[in-house]
Order: sequence, then structure tokens, then C-alpha cells
Amino acid sequence: MLYSLFYNKIALIIIFHFLLISGCVFSFDLQDDFESGISKIWDLGKAETNAIKLHQTYGKQGRQTLEINLYQNDKKQIGRDGEFTERAEIQERKKVMLPLETEIWYKFSFYLPHHFPIVDRRLIIGQWKQMCKNCTLNHSPLIAQRYRNGQFYITIDNDKGQTILYKENNNIKDQWIDMIYHIKFSKNSSGLLEVWKNKQRIISYHGILAYQEDLPYTYFKFGLYRDTLKEPMTIYFDDFQRSIQPLIP
Repeated sequence: MLYSLFYNKIALIIIFHFLLISGCVFSFDLQDDFESGISKIWDLGKAETNAIKLHQTYGKQGRQTLEINLYQNDKKQIGRDGEFTERAEIQERKKVMLPLETEIWYKFSFYLPHHFPIVDRRLIIGQWKQMCKNCTLNHSPLIAQRYRNGQFYITIDNDKGQTILYKENNNIKDQWIDMIYHIKFSKNSSGLLEVWKNKQRIISYHGILAYQEDLPYTYFKFGLYRDTLKEPMTIYFDDFQRSIQPLIP
């Protein structure tokens, strides 16, 4: 056990040294409430230029929130199953991606307006991905928030396939949903996932939480990723925080 901890620490030191000499500014702790615009921690390349804007009507606590819009054929590409997909997402930039074995907390809120379409099609509204080694494999997200046919559910994926860890049929539209994730991505059984929704713990998982052959870095994405549809969609995102310190409600 002590040897394992020692080598994990050595690996983190090597990674951080590489980030330092490459000119990257790394921090475990990130925060964005969108009150002063959109932080530079976000890469906006997974959304069309008109898809992301600041919005005031649905503000959660402050003056502004982030509005993400998706229209048919936005960032269109072929998905893993051969279906056309489209997306409008923000994601953590490479310089703030986390190495595997990092124990980390995420906290954020999202809002689906009352007119949000209920359809029986794949839709992901928040996900954690592992950097691919062979990107043609197009691996599913390690963790995904999904909303399909009026059901909100959370899945994990690894080399053994997909597992649904939580599902509910309650209406989640027209209200702010507060999420907290406590995560340790790992290629062995030390992986960890705890999730709170509106201050209630809904998931407690221990086990493998990574792909064995992919690269040892992970990143968070939020927005709308779906199978192609005619109907436009809008989602709101606010009060994002990432921390190595506990964010228990």
C-alpha cells in the first residue's frame, strides 16, 4: 500500500514537472460563476460560435448564467454506433486536465427550461472523458449525465461496458438542479464516484473508473450532445467549482 502511494505521488510530480516546463499553468481548483464573462478555463471548440452566450433571465444566484443552445447539424459527426450526432459543449482546456488517481470534487448547477423537448433519443448533459490513445475507438464517457424520454440518469463506462448507477422519472425541468461529484478516476479497484443531487446522495460507487489503454488524463464537459434531431434545445449552466477540498452539501 505504501509503495503504491509512493509511486502515485512520483507520477504526479513528473506530470506537474512536464506542465511546468511546457509553460502550462496548472491548478486543481477552478471556479466560474459567469458573472464576469466566460472563464479562460473553458475550451469552446465543441460548440458553434452562436451557441453559447451569457443569460440573465434564469440567473441562479448572481446576475448571469451560461446559456447553451443546440440546433440540428451543429458540429455534426458520426458517433460510435454509426449514428449522426451533434453537440454544443464547453470543456476544460488541456492545461487544466487532471491525471488519473487524482481525488477531486466537482460542483455545478443546471437548468432545463419548461419548453425543453422530451424525446426518446440519446442526450448527454454533462460528462467526464478520458484522453484517447486510439481515438478511432471513440470510447463513451467515463461518467455521463443523461436525459432521455423524460428520465434523468447517470452512467459509468469502462472496458467492460456501461452501467446505469442512478435513474429517476421525476420532472427535473423548470428548476435549478444542484450536482456534486466526488471522483477518483482509476484503472484499478481504487476508483471512486459519489454523487449528490440537490443535497441528497444518490450514488456511492467503488471500482474501476477508466479505460486501460487510454491516456492517463481526464476532463469535464458540459452542454448538449445528442443523436441528430430537428428540435432545438437550450440548457443553462452556473456555479461551477472544482476543488481538491470536500464540497459536501
